[in-house]
Amino acid sequence: MKTITFAGCISAMLALAIWPGPFTLLAIAMGVVLLAKGKWEHGFAVVILAGGCGYYAMSSWMPLGGSVEAAPIKALLNNTQQPATPPDWRVLSLDSRVINQDGGPTCEWKLEVRNESLQAAMFRGSLQFQDSHGVTVSESRIAGYKVAAGAVAVFTGSLPLDHGLRVARVVPQIGDGGQPVSSFKFRAHD
Repeated sequence: MKTITFAGCISAMLALAIWPGPFTLLAIAMGVVLLAKGKWEHGFAVVILAGGCGYYAMSSWMPLGGSVEAAPIKALLNNTQQPATPPDWRVLSLDSRVINQDGGPTCEWKLEVRNESLQAAMFRGSLQFQDSHGVTVSESRIAGYKVAAGAVAVFTGSLPLDHGLRVARVVPQIGDGGQPVSSFKFRAHD
């Protein structure tokens, strides 16, 4: 019986170092054998040790605490590297206005976006200032900062306008050379 107890303890310890699933089950099976043979103290000790070692070893692999973390089991089964998912941004609001200053008209803008991806991402984009025919008359680049997953970022800026320039709408674009998100009507204020 000492051999089974010793082998059960070694299997529980190997569950910590090598392969948690099989060695934990092997140690628990040895503890059950000890319980079946009437060695209650040794059997319970091996089962509790195996359960504790197995839980501790597998808690770093699987989201046992109810969190939504990705388990690396898929990475063990498939050794190919998966590319990172591109960031997913949602434009919450875009406010713009033209103010007349001593140096001429200036367009001030404020853009709010939300990072809807599952990881932090760097925001990059631009605002296209278009006339009533949809022709881009000016552009303002936005080189942002890293935004946490689910967080909202606010970007502000201003663009001096030529005196004869008429802006009808502002179109935000996300990413370097990305597609337009949607059109926002331009509000002119004096």
